[in-house]
Amino acid sequence: AQRALDGEAHTGVAQAQQDLGVALSGAGRYALPADALAAAHALYVKLLGPEHPAVASVLMNWGDALRQSDQPDAAEPKYRAALALDEKQLGADHPQTLLALNSLATLLAQRGQDDAAQALFERVLAGNRRLFGEHNGKLVPTMIALAGLAARRGDYAGSIAHDREALALADAALGPD
Repeated sequence: AQRALDGEAHTGVAQAQQDLGVALSGAGRYALPADALAAAHALYVKLLGPEHPAVASVLMNWGDALRQSDQPDAAEPKYRAALALDEKQLGADHPQTLLALNSLATLLAQRGQDDAAQALFERVLAGNRRLFGEHNGKLVPTMIALAGLAARRGDYAGSIAHDREALALADAALGPD
């Protein structure tokens, strides 16, 4: 309907393409989202320019779809491009930037690039601490990720410390039960 009203070149069409790609990916149909997300990306770049936050958003979704379809080599440049745009447009501590940083860290951890992943997770944790404070449940997933990396390296004391801190924060935020 949006195409009929405004033609092919409209941000509503790009958003619909992006939503379709996200929905297909969420439904486990990983081979299909890339075309929709590529079309959304191209249209956003054409209409809004290559540095618009909507471009970063579609790149993140595209990276997610590629990672979920077991294409980490293709996902990494999408995540890196989204992160670069978010850092430039929104700043290092913006929640969207931290989400992009976390997605890239998760991908690197899945690929066994533990040192690089740890550095990024530490940036996520520091940024979230600045945004939400020292005692916020939003820190828990990153602490758990850092605990897992420490355990993989054989640093069980570090893993236990991260897990204990995560548990304490989760208990404070959600209650012990």
